[in-house]
Amino acid sequence: LSMGTIENGELTCIYHGWRFGEKGGCVDIPTLHTVDGDGNAELTKNKYGNFLKSVTKSNNNNYRAVVEHEGLVYVWRGNVLEADPKLLPSRRKGDMETVPIDTVLDYNVDYSYIVENNLDSPHLFFLHDGSVPPIESIGMVNKNLPKLKLTPFTDDCGMGHLGRLGNGRPKKLLRFDPPNIVRHGGVSGFEEEFHIVPVAPHRTRVLLRQHLPRGPILSTITSVPFMVPLLTLIVNNWNYHIALEDACVMQGQASRIEDWSSPRMGIGGLGDDLIKRFWNWRSQAHASLKRVADDDSGDQAVSPYFIDF
Repeated sequence: LSMGTIENGELTCIYHGWRFGEKGGCVDIPTLHTVDGDGNAELTKNKYGNFLKSVTKSNNNNYRAVVEHEGLVYVWRGNVLEADPKLLPSRRKGDMETVPIDTVLDYNVDYSYIVENNLDSPHLFFLHDGSVPPIESIGMVNKNLPKLKLTPFTDDCGMGHLGRLGNGRPKKLLRFDPPNIVRHGGVSGFEEEFHIVPVAPHRTRVLLRQHLPRGPILSTITSVPFMVPLLTLIVNNWNYHIALEDACVMQGQASRIEDWSSPRMGIGGLGDDLIKRFWNWRSQAHASLKRVADDDSGDQAVSPYFIDF
């Protein structure tokens, strides 16, 4: 269904064409429109209608609270009455106007590798080394790595690093907002947020939203017809390039750690303190959920995402 299409308020599944109406009711199943040799319907209207009702009934026991917030659709997996929109991540008010660009990235690794990757500032300088123009333009190239300085911080939302080159002022903000959001920001007004969503064991989807500062030049460019789709295509392809470089490394990490029992991290380097803090948070979250699961049913919680988030 997530890959389906919506037309006239009805969602059509891409796989077999089943259609569902606005309230989740099944309204059509193409495979039930079969006919006999004389061209007569094999299923009576009454039986067809009853089958649609049975499909609808089986789905209606799975209600979820859903809300659209700042261009993203969020689903609350817990008790519908406890859903609280105030917990959703929101942009700060009064910021510079931006052009938002969305990119969807799929990885064949657990979400934890992607959180680590996006919290790791030094790898941007060494692995990517200015491989796309935006990274090179802000000085994230190999030769500048010795100048990189990172200062840790913690606030009421999460934890992160302030980054600068040499003794200059901070130029980059990198933060982890539990349970699954990593944010990067710069002094120019550029910022990006990675919504890192586990979709299955060893499968993760990243919803990446980047905010490009809408200065005079970009405002003029985006006022031209078809320039926003073209800009989106360019930025998407830059992101695919970076993601491919990262994916090769992360799949290698996953193989060594999960198949060969190598340690996650023996000795850390610059910036690895933030990754360690992420793992401390994750361990505490799992321990807390295990206690809850043991109290309720005796089952151990495998991941916080499949229980509470």
